[in-house]
Amino acid sequence: MPRTPASLPASPPLSESQLDALAEVGEERTADVGDVLFRVGDQRYPFIAIVEGEVAILDPAGHEIVRHGTSRFLGELSLLSGQTAFLSAVATHRPA
Repeated sequence: MPRTPASLPASPPLSESQLDALAEVGEERTADVGDVLFRVGDQRYPFIAIVEGEVAILDPAGHEIVRHGTSRFLGELSLLSGQTAFLSAVATHRPA
């Protein structure tokens, strides 16, 4: 049976202190709806913590498999293993 986005396990939300720690070593960027944050085949991309808004994770065919929102993070194992990204991430919502 195929897994739907609602049935996929989600990463735990980052706490305020974890977001603060990331802010000390990272940089804050704003993405507009439709911006591609990384795509299948990218050799490098940053670890991404979502402060506001939502990001859709897409499979290679462009189908949404999960959506992450505020206090969630994006980062595939490929960040550590050196493999290319096997999914894509697209900004889908930005608070007004």
